[in-house]
Amino acid sequence: MTRAIFGNGTAEKVLLYVLVRRGPTPGSLSQAFRVPSRHSEAAAALERGGVLVSRAVGRTRPLRPHPEYAFVRELEALLRRALQSCPRATRPLLASADSTPGRRKPL
Repeated sequence: MTRAIFGNGTAEKVLLYVLVRRGPTPGSLSQAFRVPSRHSEAAAALERGGVLVSRAVGRTRPLRPHPEYAFVRELEALLRRALQSCPRATRPLLASADSTPGRRKPL
């Protein structure tokens, strides 16, 4: 899909997850992808680059596209298009973790 544009699959997954989940926390990224450091590092790099932004909400820091990023609309359109062409097996993974900050899914 867009792996060649973003440089690696991890950044692509993080951006798709942020688009689908609307405000996931770095912890929910770790929970969803079960590879904590790689996805948290990719989210942090996207934040440093100004693509994503987070702010404290209680004890969590939900991620979202940075509204002042020059290409935010284009990026969201590209990610929506990429999501449509995403293999069906991958789609549940993107929506798997609980999106409510600070809440855990019941066992």
